[in-house]
Amino acid sequence: MKAKRLRGEVLAGGGDWVLVRSGGAMARDVRLTLRTDDGAVVHMTYGGRWITPSELRVDMADPVRRYQVDPARYHFRTNLLFETGAGQYAWLKDIVCIGAELPDRRRDCLQRKLLDEAWFMRCRSNVA
Repeated sequence: MKAKRLRGEVLAGGGDWVLVRSGGAMARDVRLTLRTDDGAVVHMTYGGRWITPSELRVDMADPVRRYQVDPARYHFRTNLLFETGAGQYAWLKDIVCIGAELPDRRRDCLQRKLLDEAWFMRCRSNVA
């Protein structure tokens, strides 16, 4: 895991659940624990919606072919939330991130993975 202000690793033991709705839309619920490179522990959750046209669903369910599908042909948006007791990362508890899965065009089609790009908004605090 590597971002501008947060670097470390994803620890074992998280979960990634998907609920496929009758119309084919998927609701995602992910929970994981991060250990930063300076030893702090951060809990991260994110959920979102993945909308895939019916003609792409068989390919998207295949663990190999899913990376060959052009990400411009489907829609995935998510929101990320963080919790931690580590003072140096307290700022994470005051942001709400939104994200979109975008193609990583630096790799060829067979090796391409999806690149998560997140933007954050800082919440206003009423605490003096």
